[in-house]
Amino acid sequence: FGACAYSTSAPNNDWFILPRILVQGNATFSFWARSFNSSFLESFKVMISTTGNTYSDFIQLPSANYSNIATTWTQYTYNLQNYAGQNVYLAIVCTSNDKYLFGIDDIQVVAGAVTPTKDANFTADNTNISVGGTVHFTDQSTVNGTTITGRSWEFPGGTPASSTATNPSIVYNTVGTYNVSLTITTGAGNDTETKNGYITVSTGGTTMTSFTYDFEACANFVLDNFSPCETYDGDGKATYSSENFDFTNEGYTGSYIAMNPSATTPSMSGNANWAAHLGNKYGACFSAIAPPNNDWFILPKLLITTNSEFSFWAKSVTNQYELERFDVLISSNNEQFSIISAGAYIEAPTTWTKYTYSLSSYAGQEMYLAIRCVSNNAFVFAIDDISVSSTMIVAENLNLPNINVFPNPSIGEFTVLAPEKSVISIYDISGKHIQTLTSSNATTNIHIQVAGVYFVNIKTEKGIKTERLIVE
Repeated sequence: FGACAYSTSAPNNDWFILPRILVQGNATFSFWARSFNSSFLESFKVMISTTGNTYSDFIQLPSANYSNIATTWTQYTYNLQNYAGQNVYLAIVCTSNDKYLFGIDDIQVVAGAVTPTKDANFTADNTNISVGGTVHFTDQSTVNGTTITGRSWEFPGGTPASSTATNPSIVYNTVGTYNVSLTITTGAGNDTETKNGYITVSTGGTTMTSFTYDFEACANFVLDNFSPCETYDGDGKATYSSENFDFTNEGYTGSYIAMNPSATTPSMSGNANWAAHLGNKYGACFSAIAPPNNDWFILPKLLITTNSEFSFWAKSVTNQYELERFDVLISSNNEQFSIISAGAYIEAPTTWTKYTYSLSSYAGQEMYLAIRCVSNNAFVFAIDDISVSSTMIVAENLNLPNINVFPNPSIGEFTVLAPEKSVISIYDISGKHIQTLTSSNATTNIHIQVAGVYFVNIKTEKGIKTERLIVE
């Protein structure tokens, strides 16, 4: 055994230091110790360091300072779970004062069981692409105490629609907004990450006519980063925080954050006041400490078509202070905006409420839409499930003999014979707008990549003619 005899110049200050050890799980440090003369009972303490092994680096473990220890071998044990994942040094220090002989033996550090963890996650190099574009996905999953043995990707709307590759590349050939999910298989079970509305596919070279945004794909509490949407902090003031919970970017200076009540500390999951309209997340604009708010959420440029509608859900998180205030605006250049909502402002109730605005008067124009929080010393304005919907123009099938589309059916290549400056709009079978062209001469070529049934509206000075197209 290890023996430390009394010092002739008391007290003792004699150290036994273990080599550096990586603490795993709920590891334990233990050893046996005793005094050898009942008339001279020994003293010692147990120390730990997370930095180095010089004496000044160490601190005492809680309640690990002993006097007058027994003369029989006694085991001393310490749980090191508070140091899990860290490299530490451990030391036994004899502090006897004019005693006899202090003994130690059978020293050991036993690694505790590591609870395996698994967290599926992924990123994409581009989440807004044109039809026919490719998205490269990267697995960012993390595990501890286990290993990844397999992956299962799901890509609705993509080609291929599924993959088991680590970092797959997927082609999207159809306009729309698509979810992506990844399930990892590990020795500790499976874990799945699904990002709703993660990929937006639009027609290349043209402006989107429909759009949705629900915040589900955003990182928790991300501040003013909602691509392809923009934000603008017009007041430039710091915001209030919550007295009941904490979260990343609390008390931020900015406009909107991606609020996830289930990720706060403590979690506010289950609290109806803070719940999203659908899903887990929503856009939250906290009240400026120096009111009023002037915080904008701006949609990307959209081509407005006949019967287009702008809708979203909004609420006040509480009416303890004032109800939240907002207005809705539109602009052709993302600089000069006009208010399209009624009154000086709208007060949002404390229940999720849908607001819808017809955009028919702007048909044929490329416009920006904005939701602006103008609250005056309230608390939290919430928005969710933003949508601009576009329906196919229903046109009378006029007898216009100078208009023709051929060949039909085709493998995707069509020629349109129509007067110069005709407006040619293509829709899929569901009525979703695909593409709009303006003819520069009497012949215009149309290319459609994906097989199916489509409609083409050809608008001339004399009227509109609709033809059904079949892509084989």
